[in-house]
Amino acid sequence: MSNKTSSLSSFNSSSLKQTEAEAFAFRKLLEHMKWRNETIQNIEMMNLTGFCRNCLAKWLLLGKKNVRLKSTYELCQEEVYGMTQKEWKEKWQSKATEEMLEKFKSGQEMHAKHPKDLMTTTTTTTTLEAATLPLTQPRYYSGGNNNTNNRMLSDVCCEDIEEDAVCINRGGGGVDGTNSGDGNSDISFGIITVSDRAFNGVYEDISGNVVMRETIETYFTTDDVSKSSTHIIKGYKLVPDEEEEIAKAIVYMSDELKCDVILTTGGTGLAKRDVTPEATKSVLTREVKGIAESLRAHARRYEKHAALSRAVAGLRNNQSLIVNLPGRPNAVSSSLGVLLPMLRHAVRQLKS
Repeated sequence: MSNKTSSLSSFNSSSLKQTEAEAFAFRKLLEHMKWRNETIQNIEMMNLTGFCRNCLAKWLLLGKKNVRLKSTYELCQEEVYGMTQKEWKEKWQSKATEEMLEKFKSGQEMHAKHPKDLMTTTTTTTTLEAATLPLTQPRYYSGGNNNTNNRMLSDVCCEDIEEDAVCINRGGGGVDGTNSGDGNSDISFGIITVSDRAFNGVYEDISGNVVMRETIETYFTTDDVSKSSTHIIKGYKLVPDEEEEIAKAIVYMSDELKCDVILTTGGTGLAKRDVTPEATKSVLTREVKGIAESLRAHARRYEKHAALSRAVAGLRNNQSLIVNLPGRPNAVSSSLGVLLPMLRHAVRQLKS
């Protein structure tokens, strides 16, 4: 056991050091640009690289959103510029020459933005490669012609990042190519913890009854979310690792309590009594494989065994979205950081 703990600790330590090294490089980049305020103009950066200080501020905001740090575009601009953008422009920005403006105009396809067809469902794979994948890394776009010199796309949208919550999380419109829309969404939750030992009183249910409740509560009380969504936890159940008991709990939450979202925690691994995925599949009417895939992809950045998860997600009677989460408290919290921002749009679709 000690060898396993030591190995995991070493892995986490290496991952943290890698993140610290990358952060150091980012800080040095900002420092360099601040030293060269007078000579490095934003328009020149756009013409040469396709991004500028404002793009860096958007990447920084995106990163903070992903780890649930509260911030704004303006605050991130101050971190990048070392002052407000208005102050920087007054102090350092020079008038662009006609040559700069012409180059800026002619090179717009290389700027940090998405083409109009990037997030639409009608895009074909011959026009846009891997169009259905989340843009966590830049991808190549041929522009719909036979030009073999494909252009690389950035995953930062150049529109006002604060006006579109989906833009913040995905770099564009909704997953179906449309805006997520305005208006309030009331989301009701059901929580199911699957654990023999917690059920038998060996230890307290931390993952479901504590971490999950607190994470949901915290997320829905932040200013940017509370204005558009409200939530209620309608039900909570603690069940043993028995397929029939798990399935009955899901059916009760969906059919009786009418929960919009049902979250299970535990029982998704390879052990003999890990049967939560089987129980969940037995009561689903449609799978939503992309959710489980997204959670696994996120977890693999921090946990080397994340690929062993068999968690599933799906719909029951087009009424409830059921999602399997891991059993460990830290993993539950991390997974919710990815899942919760999806739910407003998902529940809207279910209720439409």
